Amino acid sequence: MIVCIAEKPSVARDIADVLGAKKRKEGYIEGNGYQVTWTFGHLCTLKEPHEYTPSWKSWSLSSLPMIPPRFGIKLINDSGIEKQFHIIEKLMQEAEMIINCGDAGQEGELIQRWVMQKAGAKCPVKRLWISSLTEEAIRDGFANLKDQAEFQPLYEAGLSRAIGDWTLGMNATRLYTLKYGQNKQLLSIGRVQTPTLALIVKRQQEIEHFVPKQYWELKTVYRDTVFSAIVRKSDEELAEEAEKEKENPSSKKKIQPDANRGIPQITDEQTGKELLERIRNVDFTVTEVSSKKGTEAPPRLFDLTSLQVECNKKFSYSADMTLQLIQSLYENQVATYPRVDTTFLSDDIYPKCPKILEGLKDYAVYTTTLSGKPLIKSKKVFDNSKVTDHHAIIPTGVQPQGLSDMEKRVFDLIARRFIAVFYPDCKFSTTTVIGEADQIEFKVTGKRNKQRLIPFAEGLKNLMLAYTEVRDREVEAAGEWFFVRKNGNQLSTGIVYNIVKKQLSEIPMLAKRSPHVLRHSFATSMLNNGAELNAVKDLLGHSSLASTSVYTHTTFEELKKVYHAHPRAKKEGGYYGR
Repeated sequence: MIVCIAEKPSVARDIADVLGAKKRKEGYIEGNGYQVTWTFGHLCTLKEPHEYTPSWKSWSLSSLPMIPPRFGIKLINDSGIEKQFHIIEKLMQEAEMIINCGDAGQEGELIQRWVMQKAGAKCPVKRLWISSLTEEAIRDGFANLKDQAEFQPLYEAGLSRAIGDWTLGMNATRLYTLKYGQNKQLLSIGRVQTPTLALIVKRQQEIEHFVPKQYWELKTVYRDTVFSAIVRKSDEELAEEAEKEKENPSSKKKIQPDANRGIPQITDEQTGKELLERIRNVDFTVTEVSSKKGTEAPPRLFDLTSLQVECNKKFSYSADMTLQLIQSLYENQVATYPRVDTTFLSDDIYPKCPKILEGLKDYAVYTTTLSGKPLIKSKKVFDNSKVTDHHAIIPTGVQPQGLSDMEKRVFDLIARRFIAVFYPDCKFSTTTVIGEADQIEFKVTGKRNKQRLIPFAEGLKNLMLAYTEVRDREVEAAGEWFFVRKNGNQLSTGIVYNIVKKQLSEIPMLAKRSPHVLRHSFATSMLNNGAELNAVKDLLGHSSLASTSVYTHTTFEELKKVYHAHPRAKKEGGYYGR
């Protein structure tokens, strides 16, 4: 029999299904010449100090440092683990060959090697090395089994890490506990936990010693856009910049004569109020408009760390929670191996990408434009030299089913990021507008011409299709523009503006009749119907919530609802009047 050993029962079942092993027995699955068994993560660990020599059982400074002449392993003291190990041990001692199907990584290699070592396996060992648990990946992996000797350095790296952790943890914990624990407190020292604790302590000290400084910002709204007063850099900021330039001369920028223009930082409320009164009834004049073109490459694919950061930023998931979710996606065959430290793919993945994209059926709106033509192969994505054990986290192309809401969110990030890398660089124009009110300068900066997907209803879609049909029939050279004149040229924004304004003028209750009113109405309607402010921000194409807040206003009817929903309003018969 050929014995296959996986790291988890669920992975063992997937492998057994592909191999045709169907007969379930206690602790393994058998069939078609295979016995597929499993561990529960770590079954073995390094021995405790007293298991090397009895004198190390008692804690004393004289016994330090404790360094065994040869490190040994033992079974973890757990009845379930001991039972499963004895099953594995019997299978391995009778096996003609063992296939290590552990997680394809340093820790996975260590886990299975220790089990085989403890079980006294003597037969030849092969290694299954795969990055996903799809049927195709498993079949391909078994068709290309590798010799265990190829992964000896990986095992030795894992073993060295374990020995290093033991040596530091056991000795330093005893040392600090004996010297500083005062016989009352265990002071645990570890390779990871101690520097992490140091970072937390340092940050806490910064928080405790932070001295807040109040300052005020002077802003104005012009054409539904928030302009902020230009604030002159302080002497401290200039000195800090000069110091940084000395450290890194290559970053030095050519300083313009008026580079440090603007008002001083407003450090007291009274000064701020005086400036506000100064500009309150003064005309705002646009004095300068500049534009700078640029390109933005698609974001890199995810490694585990960047995925954890993104999930924390977007969903407030902890690093551990994200790891659990991506591990679940991996075991559900919809995402590749999660414990990776690269954002690149190897060249052999490129031919598989069209099929993966085809499998992302829920993302057809994004993938349709990519089908039927060669995919972009960027060096920022495909680079063999940047891939070691595994490539970046990507979808497998298997249609997700039965995922939890949290799993769906993580998968969505992975799928969108994978699709994005095959899109061309985004072209945009950064526009800076400077205005002036009573010699006080204000500035706003934003990106234009960035492509944005905008959802709309089926009714509008039908109207647009009907319009394009008439346009293409009536105008001979319509070109690439949606709205055109009779000669096929683009309809100017001014004409569109006037048409919309004319239609809005027929609505008597509107105080303002510019096209921007439509953005206000859209934002308000979205918020009143339960949309999150961040979602509205994305749909409006704003870079910050500050801009979105200008567009959002609550209707009078909604204000009355909120007011009358308050218990005190009902109790006291409150009235909300104009």
